[in-house]
Amino acid sequence: MAYLRQRGAALVMVMWLIVLLSAVIVSFVTRITMEAGIVHNMVTTAETAAAARSVYQIIADQMLQDVNDYDLPDEAWADTSSEEWISRMQALFPGRAVSAAVWDEGSRINLNTVSISMLRRLFKEDKSAVDSVMDWRDTDQDAREFGAEQPFYARQTPPLKCRDSLLGHKSELKLVRAAGEHYERIKDMITTYGMVNPNILSPDVFESFCCGVGIDDFVAERLARELKDLQEKNIRLKNYDDLLQMPSMHRKHLEMLDGLF
Repeated sequence: MAYLRQRGAALVMVMWLIVLLSAVIVSFVTRITMEAGIVHNMVTTAETAAAARSVYQIIADQMLQDVNDYDLPDEAWADTSSEEWISRMQALFPGRAVSAAVWDEGSRINLNTVSISMLRRLFKEDKSAVDSVMDWRDTDQDAREFGAEQPFYARQTPPLKCRDSLLGHKSELKLVRAAGEHYERIKDMITTYGMVNPNILSPDVFESFCCGVGIDDFVAERLARELKDLQEKNIRLKNYDDLLQMPSMHRKHLEMLDGLF
């Protein structure tokens, strides 16, 4: 009986040893798998970053070769859906799907230069949003009637600093009192860079511009249709005065739109 008990104890010890070794092996394999996954992700990230830099450089080079005085969405630097572009990407990155998109910020409303009347339309007459944006981008410390200056932002959690200067990026709008509530709705309509490019400007946005500077609603609607006609006919608007090609556009309207283009 003593012999059998010894054999039983030895068997139990062997079984525990097997369990322990199995746990060690599983832990080791799991760790190796995780490390292999991390290394794979690091390599993939590095390759993706390198591809992104390459594509950026290609587009930048194309833009430097663009010597005309207008920008259109069908130019080489912008048309990333053309067969030429796709073939070039396939040659540079065989076996990989590489896509890119380029857009002209001139098709959007510049928060740093837009008029207060245009801001009212943009924010759907939200007085607090309009005044707060004006306070955010001006250099004084005097809050408008429905706006906010540094004392308001200092009370926030965490405290913020009112820029009192031009917005650096459109996402900064999310920090501005009341204006942030509109961000998701208007984020694809706004920018903080450059002037308006009428060659790619949405007719609807152009109509809003016109109404925002005080042009009659009926005339603004007609001007928007005429701009759309020019764009569809692929007529290049090379300078400010080219807008006079629109039958309803008069010099007084151009003067009202001065500063946008």
